[in-house]
Amino acid sequence: MGFGDEIMATYYAKIEKQKYPDRQVVVGNYKTKQALDSRVFFNNPNISDPKKLDENKIVHFVDLNNTNRPYIDWQKTTVHKYCWNLNYRTVPGELYFDKQEINEAQNVIRDAIAFWKSSNSIEHKGVIFVESSRIEQKSSKYDGRIFNKCGENQNWGYKKWDKTIEILKKNYLVVNATHQNSFVYRDTFSYDCSFRIACAIMKYCNLYLGPEGGFAHAAAALLKPGVVIYGGWIPPQVIGYDFHENLYVNIEGSPCGIRDRECDHCKKCMDLITVDSVINAVKKNINKKISY
Repeated sequence: MGFGDEIMATYYAKIEKQKYPDRQVVVGNYKTKQALDSRVFFNNPNISDPKKLDENKIVHFVDLNNTNRPYIDWQKTTVHKYCWNLNYRTVPGELYFDKQEINEAQNVIRDAIAFWKSSNSIEHKGVIFVESSRIEQKSSKYDGRIFNKCGENQNWGYKKWDKTIEILKKNYLVVNATHQNSFVYRDTFSYDCSFRIACAIMKYCNLYLGPEGGFAHAAAALLKPGVVIYGGWIPPQVIGYDFHENLYVNIEGSPCGIRDRECDHCKKCMDLITVDSVINAVKKNINKKISY
């Protein structure tokens, strides 16, 4: 599973722990009895460490794994196409940070503010967390860089991302969490870090801007506003959150779920999401207050 699935699983772990507070709760494959040891679960009081289970206590599984994702209709899914469970609705999960992670995140935000002040005489209008990329793949017929976690059919395109950041950074402090293969933007504050540290940094930002995926679920867990680019591959009604601005293109063929090839429908959907629409969504949501 990806980080997004694991964050979603924390909600179910919390519910299970509330029902059975004296029992051990793990996430993983119930059939094979394999518990997932994920960094997403660090410090989570509702999820037991699978390496430290007490043999004398009952273990409850949150049965979420690569063959059991509740937002997928497995009866209709094929090797070529995912079909989505349109009756499923996701709920915000949870993230728990330790003191060291919080300290690092706060230091990053201080450095980012210093970066802004070093080249701007005006106050920024908000702090935007951006991570728009995933692990790089070699082939693409779009604009040269495609990342497999986001998926070829979920890629908005580096050129549009670059143009968007170029405009936003004039008025907003953009914090770009990066890894080895990230999209990097000129004259923008970036910080190379792990997923957990990136999420801790997001905790101190005003808004998440990026594709559907792990960071969108992290933003929901942190109750942060988000502008999330979907295109037409998977519907936000299934995997998204109502308090985010979800840029979904509902045309003929949406949501397509194609999983084994680049899809002309998905490219058309991404082309229909303009730079202006993303910037306007940021302006609309940057100061949004969320209570859930």
